[in-house]
Amino acid sequence: LGHVNASAVRLPFRDGSVDRIIALESAQHFKPFSSFMAHAKRILADAGLLVLAIPITVGKQSDVKLGILRFTWSSEHYSLEHVRECVSAGGFAIDEEILMGRSVYGPLADYYIKNRATLRKKILQKYPPYVETILFKSIRKMKKVSEDGVIDYVLMRCRLENV
Repeated sequence: LGHVNASAVRLPFRDGSVDRIIALESAQHFKPFSSFMAHAKRILADAGLLVLAIPITVGKQSDVKLGILRFTWSSEHYSLEHVRECVSAGGFAIDEEILMGRSVYGPLADYYIKNRATLRKKILQKYPPYVETILFKSIRKMKKVSEDGVIDYVLMRCRLENV
């Protein structure tokens, strides 16, 4: 098939023509998420598989607790409930759901903190110092809100409902 350049909410494939849709580190940018689900349902073959790996917020008041991440998390802040609702309303069943935020955010933050001097030098080659400072504060906040259960990272395996 080659490369296809398309919007996730306007997928240029025939109905039932793909056997897998894998959205790793991208679905948080699909807006509206429900439109992506409708297109995924349309193009996925009956025995097809939809896999999502997406950062999510947890609970209804989580946006209030994000602090600096409200501004530096440059994607949609979909809640776990919203993702589940869109998946279900889109005609999919969730076969497996793994919350793995503690395996993502903490190790990422720890790596950055441990290697900050080296990473800072590389960042400062292209950006002013305040960019690295904001990045550092955001990464620390990301680890904290993950530990506090405000954000998480979900891996979902879904299939078409009633197939």
